[in-house]
Amino acid sequence: DLGSVRVDPAKQPLEETSQEKDARLDLAPRLELGSAEQRQFRITDSWYYWLLLFGGPFGVVLVHLGGRGTRRFTSRLKQRKEASETLASVALSKAREELREGNTKQAASELERALLHAIEAATRVKARGVLRGDLPAELEKSGATANVSEAVGTLLDELDAVRFTGATLDEALVERTRNLMRDLSKLKSKGSRDTDAGTAS
Repeated sequence: DLGSVRVDPAKQPLEETSQEKDARLDLAPRLELGSAEQRQFRITDSWYYWLLLFGGPFGVVLVHLGGRGTRRFTSRLKQRKEASETLASVALSKAREELREGNTKQAASELERALLHAIEAATRVKARGVLRGDLPAELEKSGATANVSEAVGTLLDELDAVRFTGATLDEALVERTRNLMRDLSKLKSKGSRDTDAGTAS
């Protein structure tokens, strides 16, 4: 004889959980007409939950990469500016040497080279690729004042006169070139202002 097992019914029937009710709503047939019972809202049912879940880390990565790209771009611009400033100083020194030796045409060429490098360092305008008559307007677009832009055009014309017509070149013209280079170095190009604004934002 294996005996017998007696199971007493529970005094209180177990209540269904809300999840069981929702599942039963999906499976059980409707017994009477009427509006359907609203299902309990779950946050995982919304599209913005998944957008935040996956878009958040992705956005952090994009911000990080964007910051690195901006820093590298700014560093590259700074290196180019410093290189142009160095070339301008070297050309100015060579112009003084050529003038002392009486080579006025070569001195004029070196002064022009110094001025063009100073323009590129200050405004990022490659003056050799711009028509002489359009250069003052291009310089103003890039942040130079009208006085500086006009002075650049006048000085380049005088240097051309030395090179091609045999006009005289003296120390005063060298000093004018040096002073104009100094004025250009105080400028901040439009591209640099835009870069700084983007970095600050």
